[in-house]
Amino acid sequence: MATHKIMIESRRNKFINEQKEIINNLFDILQFDISKINNEITLYHLENDKNKLEKIKDLYDNIQKYFFCGNIKGFTNKECKRPWLSIIKCVLRQYGYKIVSSGTYVKVNDNRIKTQLFNVMMINQK
Repeated sequence: MATHKIMIESRRNKFINEQKEIINNLFDILQFDISKINNEITLYHLENDKNKLEKIKDLYDNIQKYFFCGNIKGFTNKECKRPWLSIIKCVLRQYGYKIVSSGTYVKVNDNRIKTQLFNVMMINQK
């Protein structure tokens, strides 16, 4: 575990500008306000926005280049159901954000659909 933390810190310090640019791109794609302490998005809205998912996938190469990815199931586990979600969560955590999920409902065409709400909170911005 200590070695893992050292590798993350080493990569964070070496590629800080590149990581910041990737985080800014993710926030733009997710339509988050980087100046807010708390942003949120539902799994339903993210999963059903193919444009957002494609833009996130376009960041994969740079994420693998500039972040420690050994613990990101979206890159290491081919059976991962939502690799893009795993990647978003791990990258944001490495950059000092906390992600808290909770069950919620969204209304779509007069139907209530159960989904997850992800709160992304800045706890230690780099």
